[in-house]
Amino acid sequence: MSEQIELTPDSYPELAKTIVDLHYQRNPELPKRYGPQGQQKCLEDAVTHLTYLQQALDNQSTQLFVDYIAWAKTLFEGINLPISHLAENLQVMGDVLRQKLAQDVAGRIGEILQAAEAQLGEKSQAGNSFLVEGAPYLNLAQNYLDLLLASNRNAASKLVLAAVQEQKIPIQDIYLNVFQTCQREVGLLWQTGRISVAQEHFCTAATQLCMSQLYPYIFANEKNGKVSVITCAQGELHEVGVRMVADLLEMNGWDAFYLGANVPIDSVLEFVREKQPDMIGISATITSHLPQVKDLIKNIRENEAKPSCIMVGGYPFNVSPELYREIGADAHSSDAKLAIEMANKLASKAA
Repeated sequence: MSEQIELTPDSYPELAKTIVDLHYQRNPELPKRYGPQGQQKCLEDAVTHLTYLQQALDNQSTQLFVDYIAWAKTLFEGINLPISHLAENLQVMGDVLRQKLAQDVAGRIGEILQAAEAQLGEKSQAGNSFLVEGAPYLNLAQNYLDLLLASNRNAASKLVLAAVQEQKIPIQDIYLNVFQTCQREVGLLWQTGRISVAQEHFCTAATQLCMSQLYPYIFANEKNGKVSVITCAQGELHEVGVRMVADLLEMNGWDAFYLGANVPIDSVLEFVREKQPDMIGISATITSHLPQVKDLIKNIRENEAKPSCIMVGGYPFNVSPELYREIGADAHSSDAKLAIEMANKLASKAA
């Protein structure tokens, strides 16, 4: 038996190489089919698999890894890669980890991998669109998205401003039914291979610009005396969703201090001590950032002068609804509208 190692970020490269080498050994046609670049991509994917696997293990949430594999399956389908490659990779990963890790850890991982492999046999949900018939302001959202995908940022911005100024559509409805819906649709289009990552980034940047043009209306509301600090986990660069939450809080009378993406923990703690907020919102879209969220919450609890309600949001918390308890938060919200409702509820309880 080989010497046992621990599943940690430091061990990922060694484990990933062992997994990929064994996968290629069992499938001699792969080098000719995908070449050196393909093998390098397999190594990167193996590290990502291990990252999500460890978070599922550490947070006692099999669903974190199962949902990630469902996402990967959709991605494979979008770029026309055989799902069998993904299934074989999971099997090889299980074989390697059983040899390399302690028996109890390998046993728990085996259960997670088994659930993920079962997911691969289920019908894909890749065709599901977020722009569904009967949704509020569907035509506006579709037209806005079409303009963004045509790289017509100015026309998209004018469309939104006209909806607010001329059609008198409430800004909150624009945020929830146009911006939020279209951002989700853009993510799906990238995942299924229908747009490039550059197009995805362009659409996101354009939406941020449109949001900023609505600020004169947002910050004109009367305040209710409640204060919130909204931030992303350190290392997290996906910020549009949590920025929407901050803006919607402003619309609902809060003083919402939005700190942006990738803010160091010390800076967040200093700001929290200064503002003594009623609620702190923390966002993480990437599952590998959960340790940073947990660490930030722990530090806030230990250092804040005034106890605050802490709410979290983002992809991993939507996948595993009880995860927020595991990392020490008071609540989680699955979208911007629920975030506002939850913030008002938490603030009322704390009053």
